[in-house]
Amino acid sequence: MDWFDFSLKLPITDPTWIFLLVLLIILFAPILLNKLRIPHIIGMILAGLVIGEHGFNILVRDSSFELFGKVGLYYIMFLAGLEMNMGDFKQNRGKALVLGLLAFIVPIGIGLVTNIALLKYGVLT
Repeated sequence: MDWFDFSLKLPITDPTWIFLLVLLIILFAPILLNKLRIPHIIGMILAGLVIGEHGFNILVRDSSFELFGKVGLYYIMFLAGLEMNMGDFKQNRGKALVLGLLAFIVPIGIGLVTNIALLKYGVLT
């Protein structure tokens, strides 16, 4: 391995460089977008188009992007947890329990009925 070989080969396939490039875009794109008065989500989509395989082909979508997706989802859930008021949650715990159970039971019921009626599966198969 040559430590001083900085030749640029596109698309970038080294996970470390991919991670660095994506983090730099996530860091600097909002600063630029604020000055241009463009919503952040639109700017991130445009940045993805520009550096993706249909733009300048700088990055190719691979398994490392699944990691970014998971980290982003966990970050959103973390922020949702920060916004929760436990006092309100305790005050409305009955409604929260009913909503949680319905969010679990209704999809299972719909899936079970669909499997039995349309796909002719049994309850245990």
